[in-house]
Amino acid sequence: MLTAPTNLLRHEMLFTSEPVAASTLTSLVDDVFLPLVRPT
Repeated sequence: MLTAPTNLLRHEMLFTSEPVAASTLTSLVDDVFLPLVRPT
């Protein structure tokens, strides 16, 4: 499960062929990564 943020970032880079926007990185961290590592 912890590979999900990395996979999403890789997908973004490959399919857009552009640098990843800061807002996209923020969304990946806030919406995907942090919920995976925060205690419930």
